[in-house]
Amino acid sequence: MPPPPGPDFSQVPPPPGQAPFASTQHGSYTFGEAIATSLKKYADFKGRARRSEYWFFWLFTLLVTFPPQLVVNYSIFTIDTGNGMPAATYPLALGFLSIVGLGLFIPSLAVAVRRLHDTGTSGAYLFFGLIPLVGTILILIKLASDGTNGPNAYGSRD
Repeated sequence: MPPPPGPDFSQVPPPPGQAPFASTQHGSYTFGEAIATSLKKYADFKGRARRSEYWFFWLFTLLVTFPPQLVVNYSIFTIDTGNGMPAATYPLALGFLSIVGLGLFIPSLAVAVRRLHDTGTSGAYLFFGLIPLVGTILILIKLASDGTNGPNAYGSRD
């Protein structure tokens, strides 16, 4: 059924000097764009990453690793084949987690460094993570902070 006649406000440009409300308003990425960008910049520790790029990549990592982690935990703590060994799913899930963990470690670190650069902070700030609890909170605050407007010491936003 065709839409009712009338004006199509989805095609109306924004007023002069005002950014459109779509994803370009703050330069944020969609989920797919964020994953693609983070993986393209696999080991790129230079430049800047928007909040959406960092947090969508974090969510992607969680979604990829959470199901096999459940299998590993379930295999270790509840399934016993009768000879004191965990079920056959344990080594498969653990192997998958190891491969994925190794594959995502560098891009996760790179996108975190680029995210800190966007806030005007050095990537060395990640070493605060070695301080239990307090360091993690400090890093999370920085990662969740808005980036600097315009160019900073680490370049301009893409």
